[in-house]
Amino acid sequence: MKKPNLKSLVKEAKKKEENLSKLRNERCVPMAVELMKAMASHDGHKLGDVTHEELMSAYEPVVIKLFEKYMEANITVGDAQVINAFAMQAFESVNTMMVETLNSHLRNVQKKKFGSQLNELTFKQLDELLKSDTVKEESSK
Repeated sequence: MKKPNLKSLVKEAKKKEENLSKLRNERCVPMAVELMKAMASHDGHKLGDVTHEELMSAYEPVVIKLFEKYMEANITVGDAQVINAFAMQAFESVNTMMVETLNSHLRNVQKKKFGSQLNELTFKQLDELLKSDTVKEESSK
């Protein structure tokens, strides 16, 4: 019998890991989408200046609904952690895209307004802009 070499063992382990990852994704991605849908369709959002107790009370129905779905789908505790991570990944991606887009637009506005981005202005240019804006503000009163 031929003894397997290290390279083939590593390749086999990697293939097994990829298969397990694919199976996990098949279970967890749809549930992450369900989590986001449950949050989006929830009518009792509490955000901002609220207590921990108010938050727990507001979102308890969402958690119960999700746990029921997890039980139906035979989701493990480990899967639940992955599901939460996937849902957060989606929210963080949207947030990152929004922030980056807004920052890009702000840089474009700065460039149009000042002829360059603010961090490219010299102190002399900044002083001139401040003085000219002050004159404009005073004359418009």
